[in-house]
Amino acid sequence: MILVSSSRELFGEDLNWAGWTMIVLLGQQCRFKALDFCHHILRVQRVDGKDENVKGINLKRMVDQIRTF
Repeated sequence: MILVSSSRELFGEDLNWAGWTMIVLLGQQCRFKALDFCHHILRVQRVDGKDENVKGINLKRMVDQIRTF
């Protein structure tokens, strides 16, 4: 039995490509940009520069993961 800790390990980048393909084919780019919470977090972190734990969530690790996508 193989244990997989994330969907990225299981599917690789294919899940991201599939999602982006659906967004583009359906013409939903503007709606996606308006509701994209990850990039909002990234912009806020750039302004305040905090790299600490907030309620058990490591902000530096979260922002680093957002930057990789």
